[in-house]
Amino acid sequence: MAFKMFKLDFGWEIGVPEGWIMEKKEVGSYFFYPDDPEDETTIYASVLHAEHQRQLAPEEAMIETFERSIPQNAQEINIMTSVHCKAFSQLGADGSYRIGAGFFTNGELLSLNVYARDEEKAREAASGFGQITFTRGGKNAV
Repeated sequence: MAFKMFKLDFGWEIGVPEGWIMEKKEVGSYFFYPDDPEDETTIYASVLHAEHQRQLAPEEAMIETFERSIPQNAQEINIMTSVHCKAFSQLGADGSYRIGAGFFTNGELLSLNVYARDEEKAREAASGFGQITFTRGGKNAV
């Protein structure tokens, strides 16, 4: 599958399937969805930058922040990436499927959530997560 790379705030870059559209809602908040109106698959990306008195929050704090968002009934999954990551999958009560992933380093957290009608669509949308990159000192995306 071919991917298009999108630059996000604070130095993050993610790959989403070709033909997808990005909408930036506010600093650090993005929606991605296919150009096909019949496909209801969505990726929500949220970027968090945390520092206090010019000191970046420790990576452990960023991990803990993400872990609080993981539902109790979620199953841990692995994503092969060069950035530290925790990921999970979850089948919703309505039959929808969710894949969530947190990518983190000192002072930075990128949280991604894929929502789809079935597992195959969700895994297809999340297949670009392994291409995520982070460059310290990145500027806010325009």
